[in-house]
Amino acid sequence: MNTMETQERLVAQGLATKSVNGHLATYKYARKVMFENLWTPELIECRGHTYDSRNGNIVTLPFPKFFAYGENGNWDGVPLDTPVWAYKKINGYMAAAAMYEGELVVSTTGSTKSDYAGWAKELIKGTYIPEGETVLFEVCIPQDPHIVPENYGAHLLALRCKRELYFALPSSLFTLAEALEFCRVYKYEGLMLQKEDGSICKLKSDYYIGKKLLMRRKHIPDILPGMWGEKGS
Repeated sequence: MNTMETQERLVAQGLATKSVNGHLATYKYARKVMFENLWTPELIECRGHTYDSRNGNIVTLPFPKFFAYGENGNWDGVPLDTPVWAYKKINGYMAAAAMYEGELVVSTTGSTKSDYAGWAKELIKGTYIPEGETVLFEVCIPQDPHIVPENYGAHLLALRCKRELYFALPSSLFTLAEALEFCRVYKYEGLMLQKEDGSICKLKSDYYIGKKLLMRRKHIPDILPGMWGEKGS
């Protein structure tokens, strides 16, 4: 788990951004990290992590960055008969909630003070949040439409304490081959897969990938007419 000093160093190197909300500091990897594939273990743990700037204490501990199947070698060489736990990947935005000094703190991937953080906080208020732990949600609201429609609300995903991560979603036990085949016909975003050793990968459905490509095609800039054929097609 990164210290606040590590996060500050990433900001100084131009590899992360920082959002300040009073004594709360929230860090997120910079866009170029994703576009230029600059991932390091420190940047993987820089995804909306929030600290108390007065003492460096961690306040919210969101998911690390997860890679898709085969992305950056993730799960390359894993035998297809490997048993995996599969969890539905909900198509919304992530929110991390923690009780800190008696107050509910909710961070998104980059802030504790954005509209998105505020919308999530309204939905999470009243939920039991164990002191010293982070509860992770996927938030689905009309103000933030996504490719795959989901039920409105803050969907409980997982609990994270230090480096331990416990999923709270219903799960199914597949082999890796079965999970790959299932995502060919699955009508949601996809699955999160977890092996017995705790390692995780994302698996997007063909349905989601196809819809995403169609949506991007509709919004492709006019300066790239050759990318998708004739302009306006």
